[in-house]
Amino acid sequence: MVQLMRPPSTSTSIRRETPLRSARPSRVRLAACLAFATAWPSAARSTGGGGSITRIQALLGWFERMIRTLREAPEIGSGSTTHIDVPMPPGVLAHRADGPTGTMVFLHNLGSEDVEVDLSTLEPEADLPIDVLTDRGYDEVGKLDRLALAGHGYRWIRLCRTPAG
Repeated sequence: MVQLMRPPSTSTSIRRETPLRSARPSRVRLAACLAFATAWPSAARSTGGGGSITRIQALLGWFERMIRTLREAPEIGSGSTTHIDVPMPPGVLAHRADGPTGTMVFLHNLGSEDVEVDLSTLEPEADLPIDVLTDRGYDEVGKLDRLALAGHGYRWIRLCRTPAG
């Protein structure tokens, strides 16, 4: 693997080369980009005609919620990510992250129509499933059999948390 190196320092201190951060994106960054791509249109719509400052504040608030969620769900960056292989409405992407701290389920509606998703096959694994990050207010998760998902919407659902997490 090729490591990118920083140029040597020009100061009189000891010169040493330090590797730059990996150019390969992490799962956390990929998840953040996907959620951002689906969240920004709804954040912009929710501000109405209030101007660019309001849209910037909405986006900043969304990023704060996203960062807080990522800190509270380490399985997103360190767990194994897999596609959820159940029949989905057109345009819906469903995947999960399983880690030592628990399991998260991610739903992304890439289409413009509101849909309903059935993940009842995951219900036996669920231990009080709850929405962690959403683009708007949805009904409670319940038995995972009728999950509403708005057009261009997303839901991050904590399926279960292990005792160690």
